[in-house]
Amino acid sequence: MLPRGYLFLLLLLFSLFQAYPECAFSRKENDLSIPGKNVEKLAIITSFPPEFYQPFINVFNELHPLIQISILNKKTTAALAEIQRGNQRKFDLFWSSSTDAFEVLQQTGRLLQSGFHLQYPSLKINGLNLQDHDGYFYSFALSGVGYMWNNRFLKENQLPPPTGWHSLSDQVYYGQVAMSTPSRSGTTHLIVESILQKMGWQQGWAYLIKASGNFNTITARSFSVPEGIVNGRFGIGLVIDFLAQRQKSLNREIQFEYGKPVVLIPAGIALLNGAENIASAEQFLTFVLSPPDRKSFSPRQSVACRS
Repeated sequence: MLPRGYLFLLLLLFSLFQAYPECAFSRKENDLSIPGKNVEKLAIITSFPPEFYQPFINVFNELHPLIQISILNKKTTAALAEIQRGNQRKFDLFWSSSTDAFEVLQQTGRLLQSGFHLQYPSLKINGLNLQDHDGYFYSFALSGVGYMWNNRFLKENQLPPPTGWHSLSDQVYYGQVAMSTPSRSGTTHLIVESILQKMGWQQGWAYLIKASGNFNTITARSFSVPEGIVNGRFGIGLVIDFLAQRQKSLNREIQFEYGKPVVLIPAGIALLNGAENIASAEQFLTFVLSPPDRKSFSPRQSVACRS
């Protein structure tokens, strides 16, 4: 039987170099119907969980009550497969934190190059404009990756709080760490990439192999990691910030730290080929890309930041 670390290495190698196969998924739909005449429609497919997108939807519907929104939540890979098959259900927008997904969809001709013009300043990092210059997709927020933990769990198990990426590979955390599989989670794919960028190829893989020896589980979906930490299934998890921050705001025992140095990742949104509700989609784009003070809710409830 192969050691746990080598099994995890095989999983990562398989997931990082495959071309986004179709995966099984759990379906969640959010249909907001407004009775009356002249109701417009908007169909969105997203890899974000309801905890992320619901504040956006709630405020947008207050501003545009005659736009009926339907949302399909899928894993990043499953969403890609749905769109790559031709977008048969005519989704108007794809909404995700996976930069790779937008690149794949653009290269395969699945995104709609629109004449949409930004009404607000573009998202930037150190002066670098993050918008696609050809108008295929738009960055609306910056996220970072790190690790979250449950203070109560650590105290009950007499474990110290983690102090950095390297501390997660310490043997004291054997069986106490979790992450989701990069082959199904776009956010975890980004976590692995950010670690490799920070540590370099050889040291990064050496770290991932060593840290994987402490893994309690590899979950199918990224938001299963914070749920497991809150429920006391395990003590520490590798997560993207917007999944951790909401749990932290609801539970004082939950803590989150960014990995150092902080790697910022742009979350994006794009019009899809086959979209049938362009006007409604562009209204939603305008809303999502607007500064936080125009959304009437705190962006920290849902998203890391916008510069």
